Parts: sequence; C-alpha cells; structure tokens
Amino acid sequence: MPEISDADYELLKLTQTALGSSKSRLKALRVLKEASPETVLPELDSEDRLAAALSPLQEENKKLRADLDKSVTERLLKEKRDYVRGKGLKVEDVEKAMMEKGITSHESAVEFIEANSRVAVPATSTSRSWDKSAKVPTNDGLKADSNAWAREEAAKVMDELHGIKR
Repeated sequence: MPEISDADYELLKLTQTALGSSKSRLKALRVLKEASPETVLPELDSEDRLAAALSPLQEENKKLRADLDKSVTERLLKEKRDYVRGKGLKVEDVEKAMMEKGITSHESAVEFIEANSRVAVPATSTSRSWDKSAKVPTNDGLKADSNAWAREEAAKVMDELHGIKR
C-alpha cells in the first residue's frame, strides 16, 4: 500500500467530513463532479435530472400565476370602472382625479368628485348685509356702557340669524 503524506491524509479527512455533513454533501459532490465530469455520482446525477425535468414545469407554473394575477387585476379594474359609470361619471375624470390627488380607490375618488361638484346652498336674504329693511343699530346706550351695548347688538344679530325674535 502506498504511503500517504500528512497533507493528503488531512485532505482525505476534510473530504470525508464534507461528504458526511448533510449541509455540505451536495456541494462537495458538485466539486468532485466538476473535477472529474465522467465520474458517476448517482445521488448528484439524479438530482440534476430531477431539476432539469422540473424546470419547465416551474416556468409554466410561474407563467400561469402571472396570467391569473393579470386576469384578476383586469376583472377588478373593470368592476371599479363599471361602478364609476353607474354613478354617472366619466372614468377618465375619476382616474385623473385619482392621479392628481393621490387617491387610491375609485370609490373614494367618486366621493371626492361628488363632494366637489355639489353647489353650495345660497345664503338667506335675512342677513343684515343683504336685507335693506333690517334695523340699523342705534347708539342708545353706547356712551353709558359700550361693552354692554356691543354684547346686546351681537346677541340681536345672533338671534336674527337663528330666527329668534326679541
């Protein structure tokens, strides 16, 4: 039997350790296969054949998932746009508002547009600034107690706005 040097013995020990560990076994086998491609390593060869056979199936699965995601997204978008049309609005206007205002849902954009398109209720004509028949404040009591006079006039205005007569 040939003599083994200490360095070769250490290398054999490391190889045995690498092949004995479940974490490093496949890596060690790949290194051996790379160094000697003609060597038959059933464990590694069967794994490579299995990976080669599974690869097209995995690619097909990936494509099918992407197609499914796309069709679900398109269906949801169609439903959202149908909702917008059902509210009597243009899809383009709603989606433009979504982009400009950073709104993330069609429902919120519809609410935003509806709220902004409501006409404000006009002020009543009973307000002092518009009603020509309104009583003009008099200066009676102004000199005696200006704070009390101001409070009384403010109370009259508030009562008038709320429809209360004094």
